[in-house]
Amino acid sequence: MAGFFGKVSAMIKGKTDRAVDKMMSPEDQIRLFVEETNKQISTLQKAVAAAMADEKRLKMQLDDLIAKADSWEKKAMLALENGDEFLAKEALLKKEEFTDSAREVLKDWETQRDATVKLKQSLGKAKKQVEDSKRKYNLLAAQYKAAEAKKSVADRMGSTDASSPLAAMEALNEKVLAMEADAEAAVELMGDPSSDALEAKFAAMERDKKGDDALAALKAKMGH
Repeated sequence: MAGFFGKVSAMIKGKTDRAVDKMMSPEDQIRLFVEETNKQISTLQKAVAAAMADEKRLKMQLDDLIAKADSWEKKAMLALENGDEFLAKEALLKKEEFTDSAREVLKDWETQRDATVKLKQSLGKAKKQVEDSKRKYNLLAAQYKAAEAKKSVADRMGSTDASSPLAAMEALNEKVLAMEADAEAAVELMGDPSSDALEAKFAAMERDKKGDDALAALKAKMGH
């Protein structure tokens, strides 16, 4: 049994290694792994079916030998009841022949039965291992895709430097904004001469108006 699984593992490993050498995608590697393991499981299933058939054949042979031994024992009893000891003895000898054969077949049947049980257990274990491996491979494939996607995004971002049109435009825009900010700061610090002169004129006009209003109020009060 160990030899069988050793051959299976070696075959799958060899084909998987060749797939890696050919730089196959994770999906193709998974497909190859599943195909090969399913083939080997199919072979193991056939072996289990053959073992079960052999077990049933031996059991039928055993039952037949036991039935014949019992039959000759009954014949010996019948001969003895009829007073024929010689015939009874011959029948008992026949019974012993079938009994001896039954003992040998019983050993073969028990051995085959144990082998069938182990094969069934191995088949169940192999199926579980395949399912576990498929889940692990699928997880690895998903991780591989995610890593490739991150790498692709990183590569695209890395390829965008100051020499690209977009980067140059962004740099120019930042420079203009910086210049405008500097100009506004300078104006705030130094003041605007034209604005100051205009404000001075309006201030003078407001002062004159206040004076005129005050003069008119005084005239009205005095009755002028």
